[in-house]
Parts: sequence; C-alpha cells; structure tokens
Amino acid sequence: MKAKERRQSILELLVDRGSVQVDELLARYQVSRMTLHRDLEELVDEGWAARIRGGITVVSDTQFESDFRFRQHVNVAEKTRIAKAAARMVSDGQAISLGFGSTVAQMLPSISKRSELTVATASMPILQGLANLRNIELLVVGGQYIQRFDGFFGRRAELGFADFMVDICFLSTSALKFPDVYHQDERVVR
Repeated sequence: MKAKERRQSILELLVDRGSVQVDELLARYQVSRMTLHRDLEELVDEGWAARIRGGITVVSDTQFESDFRFRQHVNVAEKTRIAKAAARMVSDGQAISLGFGSTVAQMLPSISKRSELTVATASMPILQGLANLRNIELLVVGGQYIQRFDGFFGRRAELGFADFMVDICFLSTSALKFPDVYHQDERVVR
C-alpha cells in the first residue's frame, strides 16, 4: 500500500472510531514504526488529526477541531434538539445565513419546509441539502474549499458574506463565554 493510500485508510479509520493507537496501526499496516510516525505526522500537519499519548485522534479539544465527517456522527440527539429549537426562530420569507458545523446542518429538515426562504452559506452539506428545493433561494459563497470543514473559506468567502444582508445567522462554535465565541481554527473565525 502506498503512503497516500495508507494515510487515507488511517483517516477513514479515525473518522469511524475517533482515535487509534500506534501499536494497532503497526499491526494493521505492517510498516515500520518510523514509516507510521511519518504518516501520522503528515495527518497532523495537514490538520486532519491530533496526536495523543500512544496514538492519534480526530476528537476535538481546546486546540484541535475534528473533521466534519466525524463530528456529524457525535451527539446527534443533542444536535438535533438544538437545531430544531434554532429552526423555530426562522419564519417564512426571511433571509438567513447558515454557517459551518454539524449542528447547523441538522437544521435542514426543519428549514426546508419554509417558503420563500433565502439561505446564504459556504457549507457544502448545506448547499447539497438545499440545492434542489424550489422554495429556497440559495446564495453560495465561494472561496478555498477545505475538506476537513466541508466548506469554503478565505478572503473570497469573507467578501461574499460581507455582501449579504440577512435577518438571522446560525453559527456553530466550539466554546462560548458571553459575549465572545471561540474556535480552534483562525480560518473558521474569520
């Protein structure tokens, strides 16, 4: 197995399980410890994962935000409750912005029933979930696509959002200490 394929396989295992230990990966891939450590460092350097004692993880902490594909399967019941409460704040005919995040994405079933709704987003899951609905005008912000967050970022995205006027904006964040919000990645903050 080539290094790129092995790293992709490790990442898929991480997304499925959250974390894995080095010894397990050594047995699975039958490579040297140095080769495996290079693979893991590459995943960490690219922002896909974080090192933990004896292994690697995609579970978020105060310094690291996990991959969207992992987060969308964590705490689903809680996220659904939050998303339903948030969606009740949306009225027909409003213009809203939906940010990145697995909790915001849980709003789609509720808001897709609204009529004459305008939605601005840079989130690929939001875009895909609303693209074929006739009752929603979809405004998409471009920029640099970052797979780990499943959305578009950078100066183009920032300028695109600056052009929109919305009635309400829904964002996910890692932490909140009123009135400030926090996120581990500066690209998301911008």
